[in-house]
Amino acid sequence: MFLLIVCVNASGLLLARVAARSREFAMRAALGAGKVRLARLAFAESILLAISAGGLGVFFSWALLKVFLRLAPTSIPKIEHASLDLRVFAVAAALSLTCGVAIGLWPALSSLRAGTFGAGSRSTAGLRPRARFALIATQVALTVALLGSSGLLLHSLWNLVRIPLGFQSEQTFTMAVTLSAAHYPDPQSQTALFDHVLARMRAAPGTIAASWSNASPLGSYAITTGFPVDGAAAAREAGMLRLRYATPGYVETFRIPIVKGRAFQEADRDGRPVAILSEAAERILFPGQDAIGHTIKPLWGPWHEVVGVVRDIRSAGLTRNGEPEVYLIRNRHAESMRSGTIALRTALSATDATRLLKQSLASVDPQLPSDVKTVTEEVAHLTARPRFLAALLVAFAGLALFVAAVGLYAVVSFLVTQRTRDIGIRIALGANPSVIAMQAAGEAIYWILTAELFHTASTDAWSWASTVGLLAISLLLALITPMLRAVRIDPAITLRAE
Repeated sequence: MFLLIVCVNASGLLLARVAARSREFAMRAALGAGKVRLARLAFAESILLAISAGGLGVFFSWALLKVFLRLAPTSIPKIEHASLDLRVFAVAAALSLTCGVAIGLWPALSSLRAGTFGAGSRSTAGLRPRARFALIATQVALTVALLGSSGLLLHSLWNLVRIPLGFQSEQTFTMAVTLSAAHYPDPQSQTALFDHVLARMRAAPGTIAASWSNASPLGSYAITTGFPVDGAAAAREAGMLRLRYATPGYVETFRIPIVKGRAFQEADRDGRPVAILSEAAERILFPGQDAIGHTIKPLWGPWHEVVGVVRDIRSAGLTRNGEPEVYLIRNRHAESMRSGTIALRTALSATDATRLLKQSLASVDPQLPSDVKTVTEEVAHLTARPRFLAALLVAFAGLALFVAAVGLYAVVSFLVTQRTRDIGIRIALGANPSVIAMQAAGEAIYWILTAELFHTASTDAWSWASTVGLLAISLLLALITPMLRAVRIDPAITLRAE
């Protein structure tokens, strides 16, 4: 759309240029130049302009590519392989020629008219201003659409980052750990390492809660399609259920609200296996019932008693509602699980918390690699792509607004120049300067309002009102200089020039 706005703007400027050269075209026609030759001259200028602009565009693309790659989120597939090659140059050349044809067609046809009828005085416009203002109106309408889309996307992004996650991410840190099969071959050695790390973290000053799980709330997870319940042999079909293993402290670490029942306790690790359900999982596995006290059985493992129900969390993404989740206690005699995530909620700073996590792990096994992240960073990663797209759209919308303002300024300035004699006579006859200024910009304002009011039926009133207000202020500012030029015309100089 930005390319279309630029083409419309360039076409309007070339139309004004053809009108300004109407005497030249008339003289060329009088000296024997044919209509086709005049049209070819105007057309060639537009092609040359488009090719030059395309070359500059390729240069700026090359210069800004590294900045683009630095700002782009890694979630965009193969973004790191983006580069300028022959295909880019071919597309740029094709677009340049296409745009040259698009912006040059109308001025070329107008040059025929200028060469035939443009031999009047200097104050003769050669072309009716209405055609040029129609292009401005089209450009303003496209700019409103682009600005409005940017506003809607920003509004959507604002709503997205304010969506409740179902847990609290502030002051929470995670560390992914993977144990080698050679050094930790059995569940006992694996459990012992994680328990020692958690014990050191819980004993550190500033620690609020610490836990282990096979996945953080926004991490990967196992999926199962159903659970046998209350001793039944057959599994109750429940669609896709997310399955997480966790130690006591998991609910407290992420501050997942408990709806009923309780969280995991340390005594649960040596007794009968227990489970916690999300609200969505309770509705699916025990419709219309209280799940507390019932039993469920994963496809691999013993029966677990349901001891609590917690709020749904948005583990599948910010744009999806809470998915059904089952949390199973990680007891001391569980099956082998060599990888997991250690989570810490602390009052310490990010630097101190990171140091605590790494030192706690290194004190047990210095050879283990660690990757510490804040949960806030994980949440920000989910919004990285929409934030990047919003930034791109806002940037293009800002450029479109600038182009529209420049185009309006150029057309109104040209109109003031073309109407110099008329304005000079009005001033000589005593016309009020404010009336002259409003007449100079009046038709432009009319076309701007016409283009903008076309979009007032949108459902998001806030976004469109902001868009129309911003565009109106910007374009009206672009009219100040032509209006001042109009009221400062010296009628004596104007009439002597005629």
